Amino acid sequence: METRAKRSRITKILRTWLSLINTDSPEIYLVGGSVRDYFLARSINDIDLASPDPERTAFQIAKSKNARIVLFTKKADQPCYRVIDRANRLLFLDISQIQGGSICFDLKQRDFTINAMAFRVGPKGETEELIDPLNGLLDLEKKIIRVTGEKAFPSDPVRILRGFRFAAELDFTMDKKTLTEIKIHAESLTSSPGERILYELIKIFSFDNSSNFVKIMDNTGCLEKIFPEIKKMRECFQNGYHHQNVWSHSIKVLEKCEDIIKKRTKFFGPHANKVFENLLSDSKLPLIKIGALLHDAGKPQTRALDKKSDRLTFYGHEKTGGKIVGGIASRLRMSKRDSFFLQLLASEHMQPVRIANDKTSERTRVRWFKKVKEDVVPLVILAMADVMSKQGPLSVESEKKKRLKMLTELVYEYYEKGKSRIEQKNLISGKDIIPLGICPGPAMGMILKKIREAQELGLLKTKDEALAMAKKLNRDN
Repeated sequence: METRAKRSRITKILRTWLSLINTDSPEIYLVGGSVRDYFLARSINDIDLASPDPERTAFQIAKSKNARIVLFTKKADQPCYRVIDRANRLLFLDISQIQGGSICFDLKQRDFTINAMAFRVGPKGETEELIDPLNGLLDLEKKIIRVTGEKAFPSDPVRILRGFRFAAELDFTMDKKTLTEIKIHAESLTSSPGERILYELIKIFSFDNSSNFVKIMDNTGCLEKIFPEIKKMRECFQNGYHHQNVWSHSIKVLEKCEDIIKKRTKFFGPHANKVFENLLSDSKLPLIKIGALLHDAGKPQTRALDKKSDRLTFYGHEKTGGKIVGGIASRLRMSKRDSFFLQLLASEHMQPVRIANDKTSERTRVRWFKKVKEDVVPLVILAMADVMSKQGPLSVESEKKKRLKMLTELVYEYYEKGKSRIEQKNLISGKDIIPLGICPGPAMGMILKKIREAQELGLLKTKDEALAMAKKLNRDN
């Protein structure tokens, strides 16, 4: 019943838009993802149409519905007419030019067979015969992602990533010949626009099972074309706490990150919803997974042998990794906000274990909470995944369990105590202490800083207590 309702919805949408247009209008086809999602009975958000005369079609529809038209380029060198409902801007149609003079030729130029189907749309908006020149419906039934032809990837290399995105989104299998084509054309990704690559990566990493497809991407060689830093990570072996090279360890950390995210109630108990609330609203989960893959990018540059202990060391690899990740973010045209976050994951990924240690002072913990704020959660998730992935001969299971417990408790501490302390307003300001004979300048700044720290540690709770401390500090100076 639900399947039938979802399929009838697209028919209803088409009738709403097309029922009043002239019968002599150009032929219209429902194409691409809209047809795929129709057969999968998925909610259809974007309605893609193709016409031999998209401009005339768009203006006829807009006139009949009192809608407006926006011209833009949806694909390279292919103008598209977007017809937007004036009453609801979320309702729109995208109408593009049929390529090559026929709908069959057009469909064969598309990326994957499951996206290379079309319905002829009748004059009242009803869907007529299915046009499926590449047996896309059969691949859809077999749950296979198959490239349309040998020219598909050379014409647009980013389609390689789109293929993995569809596979992850639909939980489909990549066709063997398609994987071979990906290996052949992976190099062409190096010249593709960074922002388009980033868009597809974010989509891939947004799915629960992304690590499965990352491993397939790695096997085809396309991932190393996007992140050439992987080569050195793959060649970098580690000390006795690890049983894998840096890159294999990083993939394992990604898997553990996904496991923690999927089973968050198991790890964070009643705090799980609060812990993940901001991550979901800020869409940081895909970035956490990318951060898991790149958190140790600084290890190859910092690898050294301590001659006294005869052990490998990676001193300062976090800071070096942060700089490397910054370069990657720039290459992918990442926003400043997301770039900062990704660099933070790399440069601070060792800190949660250090901060969670029983021997760490409360002052140090509060200072770190103040530095990372809500990002304490993704950093703890990454640290937990890192701990869980260490399976070398020096890694002791009981010690790992102890660290995981301390890390989850660190998150509780932040939400139950640290967050409110670092977000509270100052008890006093500079104006309040001028009557005490403290003049504006470095000395005043230092006094206010010490009072703020005492307030965040819970040592001061009232304005009078803060003023008393200001008097003492001024007198001691």
